[in-house]
Amino acid sequence: MQAVPSMQTHFRHITPHPAIMESGEDKRIAGDWPFLSSRRRRIMDSAVRSLLIWRIFTSLLEEAALVAIVLWGLPQINVALEVWILVPTSIALGIWNVYTYRQARQALSVKPVAGLADMIGLQGEVIGRLNPSGQVKIRGEIWTAEAESGEMKPGKKVVVIGQKGLRLTVRETDQDESTGIE
Repeated sequence: MQAVPSMQTHFRHITPHPAIMESGEDKRIAGDWPFLSSRRRRIMDSAVRSLLIWRIFTSLLEEAALVAIVLWGLPQINVALEVWILVPTSIALGIWNVYTYRQARQALSVKPVAGLADMIGLQGEVIGRLNPSGQVKIRGEIWTAEAESGEMKPGKKVVVIGQKGLRLTVRETDQDESTGIE
């Protein structure tokens, strides 16, 4: 019987369950989903493939509905549109469907945020005065934080050095630190 990986295998810093390590299922691989195990990568690839099939199917239904409305529905209520209007409208709808598919695929390929333990070492910016508590922005999210020492004004660059529950502990960063703000 094959071992089922725990949710912890999503994260690089956490050692997977021993049964998973014995099965060799948690080997990291390069590609579109380098942070996932091969099994989870197949699942994500399947999700993207399913999304593509769904988008093609719904696009065809939208185009058919558009044609039915212009050729049958509007004449029923004595509204006459030229058939040539259908072509640019169909092209615009197709472009919109391609755009929304790409946005959805990009959303599916975003690396999941592992949690607070992964935040240690990340840089951020003070957005609400830390005296000693306030708010910082890290990875585009606003967090309640406490300064390690002293007061910090908005706009100062900080680095996360610890946590207490959902409250981060930060200190002012040196210019030569290179963890980067996400």
